[in-house]
Amino acid sequence: SGPMACGLPRRMAAVLCVCAAVGALWRGALGHPPDDTVMNFATQPRIWLSLNHTNPAHSSAQVLAALERIPPPRAFHGSAVFKQRLWIAGGKTSRHSRYDTTFSDRLGDVWYSDNGDEWTQVGRLRGDFQVQEAGARQSWTTAPWWARFGHSLTSVDVDLDGEDDILVLSGGFAPDPMNDIWWTADGGDCGFCRSTSDVCTHGMQCTQRW
Repeated sequence: SGPMACGLPRRMAAVLCVCAAVGALWRGALGHPPDDTVMNFATQPRIWLSLNHTNPAHSSAQVLAALERIPPPRAFHGSAVFKQRLWIAGGKTSRHSRYDTTFSDRLGDVWYSDNGDEWTQVGRLRGDFQVQEAGARQSWTTAPWWARFGHSLTSVDVDLDGEDDILVLSGGFAPDPMNDIWWTADGGDCGFCRSTSDVCTHGMQCTQRW
């Protein structure tokens, strides 16, 4: 319970750190005190940060065992707290083969966690595939929205009853800056909201509830 308490190398892939209280020492759920972070999200009374460094030279049995329970390394992904779970979607990663045999450094996947340690990939993504990723309908793990990074992911309380009703994903690079808006009520069924010329395209954007 302090800097480097987990004993893992400073630079590794897909690390999560958690702080139990503001001003307290950070401990690694799978990593180290936060540095070079890209995205962060909070669940009271904890604040989580996801780190993005990858260094194959720093592999060990402990690291590999941990990585089996978390998403692949990524940067500039969307993250949010929704229905008492941590969610991440998309992001930028190393160049890889996609469902259609093309290559990309962008991700179109969705993951969630109840505790920030063990993660589950949404294995049956559904929705308006005809709008963008029409060919991914049978891949199950690829979202209907174009794979992207630098987008935002925000939970929204639509009926103002104190409980978040939907997750909203918007903007980012796919690979060009986007102005589309997507929503889901369960993390798996993704509906297209709009993409209009009167809304500026946005890359590396952020959103905030108010």
